[in-house]
Amino acid sequence: EIVKRRAEKLQVKHLYMGVKDTVDVAAALCEDLGISLNEVAYIGDDINDILLLEKVGISAAPANAPSYIKNKVDFVTKTKGGEGAFREFVECILEKDQLLNLVFSL
Repeated sequence: EIVKRRAEKLQVKHLYMGVKDTVDVAAALCEDLGISLNEVAYIGDDINDILLLEKVGISAAPANAPSYIKNKVDFVTKTKGGEGAFREFVECILEKDQLLNLVFSL
């Protein structure tokens, strides 16, 4: 319920909870949005995330993820899940694409 309320507050258009086959759901969403999985950034920390982490364009795991997840991703955050890991991942992507300075100059 907390996640749902947060998503509503942030005006998240697509929220999927309790998904077992993340690859199928992500592929269907990508098709609806007209993009490929290679254009997706995904952060995960559970065994259910492994297949999708291996298929997306850039993957990440929070610092407190198990090592078998950390070994599968492109980026491991310094922060733990729930403590800013998602924000750190977004900033990493923006910095990589040289967009971080653009964001701060707005």
